[in-house]
Amino acid sequence: MLTITSKFVRPSTAVEFFTDAVFDQHRAATYAGKYNRVSDTVSDDGLTRTIVGEWTTRLAFTEFMADPVALAYKAARSAYNKTNGITKKDEFDYVPSEGDTPPVV
Repeated sequence: MLTITSKFVRPSTAVEFFTDAVFDQHRAATYAGKYNRVSDTVSDDGLTRTIVGEWTTRLAFTEFMADPVALAYKAARSAYNKTNGITKKDEFDYVPSEGDTPPVV
């Protein structure tokens, strides 16, 4: 399993965090059973958004990273964040699961 914690920090609450409902629907439909959004929270001061998501396998995440829709989303989010002064930091926690490591014979 791969757990990714993404933290977005905006300069003020007047700046909206980037969202894309169409992409969220695509991810939910395309990666059902492979991805789960564990939490999506905003700090008390409203400046930090933390999203925690889990991928069932590294292969599922690799598939997602090559998805043209996901690549377009990431490019749009990156451009928006840069224009609006939003920073992003990711933390990864990887625990090998079935299908991620060669079987022991």
